[in-house]
Parts: sequence; structure tokens; C-alpha cells
Amino acid sequence: MHAWLLQAWSIALGVALFSVVTLLARRILRGPLVLLPGLLFLVLDFAPAMVPTHHWYSTLGALAAISTLAGRSTPWRILAASLLCGIATLFTQTQGALTFAALLLYLVWAARSSNAPRKLVRIAAFILPYFLILLCVLGYYVHKAGFNTVFFDLIVFPVRYLSSGDFNSPRAYLRQFPPLHSFAGIASLVPYLFVYALVPYIYLIGAYRLWRTRSELPLP
Repeated sequence: MHAWLLQAWSIALGVALFSVVTLLARRILRGPLVLLPGLLFLVLDFAPAMVPTHHWYSTLGALAAISTLAGRSTPWRILAASLLCGIATLFTQTQGALTFAALLLYLVWAARSSNAPRKLVRIAAFILPYFLILLCVLGYYVHKAGFNTVFFDLIVFPVRYLSSGDFNSPRAYLRQFPPLHSFAGIASLVPYLFVYALVPYIYLIGAYRLWRTRSELPLP
């Protein structure tokens, strides 16, 4: 394998993530500002950890699923979002499953004024493809390794042990700064400070604004 292939694949992954973030930004921002979230993501978040691990692929699948349902939730969009959630789950089961659960709650909420048959069709179009893709892929490993082994690795281990370290628990907050070996190294702290200062609180601000404008939100 040529060494440049990994670098080229990392660049392609970054472009894909930038594109999905920009598509989501178009739902909120206007003009040149739609490029700002994607650029900030590439410079401050993706670039310091530009390694194509399963976490980034799962993030790409989750963001693509959200983007698919942003604005409209036709049956075909629901089906596509379900498949993307399934792909995200295959890469990182915790992230993909949480994205699936969040979008399922969104669809249930969005269909609250629909009639019962239409609501049932929309929910089934989202649930069934997700579990079908997991069954098709994980069924092979269940056959080879046994159900108990797969269940422990994918469900028991994350619930019981994943948060025991410093990387997957609230203890990670403000504890992952790079070591400083010189005064010039202070520049390397900028991405970490930006992410720590903005990302955790933007969810609270977004939730507050959605609650304030809940009566104005159109039903998809």
C-alpha cells in the first residue's frame, strides 16, 4: 500500500464531513456564513485529529442521517436516514444507536398531528431498515462468535466499562490539553480552548431557541 493513499483518504473524509456540515448550516445561516461551521470544524476539530478512525466514519453517517431529515421527512428520506443510522452504528455502536434514538423521537414528535396509519408507516419506515441492516451484518458475527460474545462486546462493555476511563466520561472535560514545551506551543491550545468553550454550551443555546420558537416550527 502506498503511504499517500491514507493521506488522500483522510482528505476525502474531511471534504465529506465539511460538505455535510455545510448542508446542515444552510438550514440556519445565509450567504457566505454557511461555510463558517464547516471551516471551523476542519481547522479546529478535524485537523488536530486527522486520522480516519471508525469514529469519524460514524460521525459522517450520523450527520448525513440528520441532514437527510432536515427540513423534510418524506418516506424515501426516512428510509435513507434509517440506513445511514445503521451504517453509523456499524462503525461506532454507541454513536449510531444514540443518533437513531434521537431521530426516532424527532419523527414521533413530528408526526404527532398525523393520522394513525400515516404515523405508523413513517415510524416503520425508519425502524425496520435500521434493524435489517444490523441483522444482516451482525448476524454473521453472531453465527461465528456466538450471541453472548457479540452482546457483551457491543452492549454490555460500553454500558459497564466505556465510561470508566477519562476519555468517555465527563471527567474528560478540560483534561485533554496538549503538553506545552515552549511558548510557541500556546498556539496549539487555541483549537482546544475553542471547542471546550463553545461546543458544550451551543446545545443549551440551541435547545433554548427551539423552545422559544416551538410554536413557529413547521411540521416536516
